[in-house]
Amino acid sequence: MIRVLVIDDHPAIRDGVARWVDAADDMEVAATAGTMAEAERALALHKPDVALIDIRLPDGSGVDLASRILEAGERPAVVLMTSHSGWHLRDVLALEGVGYLSKEAEREIHLVAIRWAHEGRRWLDPAELERDMAVRRELDDLGLTPTERDVLRRLEWENGDIARDLGMRESTLRKTHLSNIYFKLMVPKRQNAIAWARERR
Repeated sequence: MIRVLVIDDHPAIRDGVARWVDAADDMEVAATAGTMAEAERALALHKPDVALIDIRLPDGSGVDLASRILEAGERPAVVLMTSHSGWHLRDVLALEGVGYLSKEAEREIHLVAIRWAHEGRRWLDPAELERDMAVRRELDDLGLTPTERDVLRRLEWENGDIARDLGMRESTLRKTHLSNIYFKLMVPKRQNAIAWARERR
């Protein structure tokens, strides 16, 4: 039996997923949790095979919890769930072996994602992957360089913070990279570029 820890702060979602797990012939609920603190206690106490984790928890990030589990170098395998499509895919892709699932996916998809995780594979939501690939193709077509893409992701930050984070001078950021971004996106100012980036998440 695959022992699953279900972590979600919404009781209806948590209980619903737990029922799906318990109804499957090859898995059972080891425990449930609604916060990061509860999850960490349950992980230590119950030693589940798979942790199904909501990305947004009231006292922390499911991505951070997944990262800690990976750093520990032991089970459980991890599948992250989200109701905010498109916002977290790149964070999840950076976590080796961690699955990614929309909460709106059907019951069987949840169970497949859990089975894949237990087998050492990772389920990645196909719609999310296709959407991410479409954005990447658009950025390629516009000719944005890797540095310009890094700047674009941080456009809501202050210029000084962007420059420090990317290891460049603020004048280089302003005169070169920001100017190039506005030109390539064909927008007149920063707020338009931010709106463009937000729309594509």
